[in-house]
Amino acid sequence: MQMDDKCWTSPNNSISKEILKFGSGLARPTDGSICIVSISHIGGATLNKDSLGYGLGENVKIQIGEGDTILGELIDECLESMKLDECCEATFHILLESSKDSCDQFEKYKFQLELHKFENQTNSWEMTTEEKLAVAMHHRKKGSELFKAGNIEFAFKRYRKALKYVITIDSDDEMSEDVRTEYQNLKSTLYVNISLCQSKYESNDFVIANCTSALVVDKNNVKALYHRAQAQLNTRDLDRALADIKAGLELEPNNQVFLKLQKIVNSKLKIHTDQMKKAMTKMFLQN
Repeated sequence: MQMDDKCWTSPNNSISKEILKFGSGLARPTDGSICIVSISHIGGATLNKDSLGYGLGENVKIQIGEGDTILGELIDECLESMKLDECCEATFHILLESSKDSCDQFEKYKFQLELHKFENQTNSWEMTTEEKLAVAMHHRKKGSELFKAGNIEFAFKRYRKALKYVITIDSDDEMSEDVRTEYQNLKSTLYVNISLCQSKYESNDFVIANCTSALVVDKNNVKALYHRAQAQLNTRDLDRALADIKAGLELEPNNQVFLKLQKIVNSKLKIHTDQMKKAMTKMFLQN
């Protein structure tokens, strides 16, 4: 894309921007940058109270990546295309949920943005292990808040962002026992949290894959065993589901969630076995 052109359209056409005042320098904000901006809603669809994710007005302080809404993401992307002191009019095109299975229909929002100041954060490859863990913990916490609020899409994005920081940590690096434990627990937990988001969309194969990754880090992660067993039940992989349930009950013999799931799987296995017996009997009688 030609950043120095007066008009710019994002690669997926969700943003069309007209520069009203060119900025200076070469640097632009990136994910995590703390920015001082002026944001005005100047046209298009009505703006709901929480749909922007950021405040409106003059000299608003925001941190890119903290909006947790579709409009917030578009604000972020637009700011990442801007130089210091640049002012622009930006039109955001959001695909309506009701039109995703039919003809595409978009809602348009028009904003004026001016970037007064920004401070880029330390790049992940320049961070210490402790700094990466702190950033990852921040995103995990935000993700859990979003998940509890029912915002599964952005909870997933937060967990995925947290995991990106964690997987850049070299497990062979020297670290204290406490830091290593925190690192392993967080990595395993994030894989499970991602799988929880995927389970909401019945993406069972991805749930199984991420729970397996969690168990590679911590073979005793009870939540990973349970959610993988549940996903295996959903895909009718009953033998593997039962194996995970048994592993979970070895760790927590009185876990009622596992015991309930065990009854369901055993019931389905019995039905399957009975059907096989009937089929075999019928086959031999025919012979």
